[in-house]
Amino acid sequence: MWDSLSRPRKRQLLQILLSNSTLSGGRVEAAYRQPFDLLAELAAARAQKKPDSDLSEPGFDMWRG
Repeated sequence: MWDSLSRPRKRQLLQILLSNSTLSGGRVEAAYRQPFDLLAELAAARAQKKPDSDLSEPGFDMWRG
């Protein structure tokens, strides 16, 4: 999907998702805008959990508000 988008549309989506990202050593350090930052944190936390773990465990309720 991303490859099929026009450059202006890609720029628009990145402006919605990201804020104050930096380029360091050839790597982009993404800083997500709210509420996307919470989704990124949840995804990172989920990636560190066991596949059979329950999302209702303490710490995973941060996205509920």
